[in-house]
Amino acid sequence: MDELTKAFTKVSNKDESSHMEILLPIEKEFHKAAKNNDVDTMNHFLSQNIQINAKTELNRTALHFAVANASEDAVTFLLKHNARVDIKDKHGMDALLLAAWFGNLNILKMLVEKGSDRKSTNQEGMNMLHCAAQNNHSLIVEYIIKDLQLDLNKPIEQGKKPYHLAVENGHVEMEMLLREFACSTQEKDKEGNTALHLAARNGHSTMVEVLLSDWKQVDEKNEEGQTAFYLAVLGGHQECVQMLLDSGSDINTLAKTNMIALHRAAERNDIYMASLLIEAGTEVNGLNNVRFTHSTHVKSTYCIYHCKIQFRHCLIFLVANGNCPAFCCQMRTPFDGTAPHRI
Repeated sequence: MDELTKAFTKVSNKDESSHMEILLPIEKEFHKAAKNNDVDTMNHFLSQNIQINAKTELNRTALHFAVANASEDAVTFLLKHNARVDIKDKHGMDALLLAAWFGNLNILKMLVEKGSDRKSTNQEGMNMLHCAAQNNHSLIVEYIIKDLQLDLNKPIEQGKKPYHLAVENGHVEMEMLLREFACSTQEKDKEGNTALHLAARNGHSTMVEVLLSDWKQVDEKNEEGQTAFYLAVLGGHQECVQMLLDSGSDINTLAKTNMIALHRAAERNDIYMASLLIEAGTEVNGLNNVRFTHSTHVKSTYCIYHCKIQFRHCLIFLVANGNCPAFCCQMRTPFDGTAPHRI
């Protein structure tokens, strides 16, 4: 869905070279006029019996382009001349969902009054509340919940509710608004991630701080056995890591990959993160259960094994802080299956 904003700022190449329904030159110009809010040109073309609902290859009509570009006069013109409001593009986005996505309340109200399906969803299962929450459009959310009084607080195919989407994108004001409307949740998505996981994974430190103010289970694990703290380390998000440490996160949680957070810091050659974890008391000689497939099956490896050979600074740092070098000199590393690694 990230391509939506780019796709509607100018007509895409696929739109311009349509195969499924070849647009006439006049229809292409009509779409362009709708995008540019040029009602005079639109009126001129309509007088020539143009197909007002002509579609591009991506199934977009003039109304799609007018809505996405906040061309209110063009939208008014199209609705007055009975342009269809129910046509969905290749993403499953109709005009109503686009209005919510791009945050134009006036256009959204026009479409509601015209009879648009208020519970319409796109291919990912997103309704207009999801679209507005993900893109931080507070006025749209207030209109949906207070004025329309619609219950659209449903999960999409990924198991995420509007609250998850707001948190995942770091929209603190939206998080607070949804909380005010009782739309906050500590439920998990289909990957087992809570809102705290999503905020930590994406490095939204202000959001993490807000969530931690009343979050009870900071060490809850997702389907991969990862905590919010683990994901913050994995992403190199130092502020989030420190906040989660201060909130009592388990520093030595073992994920399903049989790695603790320090393994991940070493793997990324992140000396600062490794230092932070060691100072916080992580198990420097933390073992995992990686099995090598060469002549010797090694059932235990140290954090140092997860630091690539070229990352010498991190290797030296880990050894200096207690990572057992003797064991490492005798065993093969994951990066050298043929010769012992010597420091």
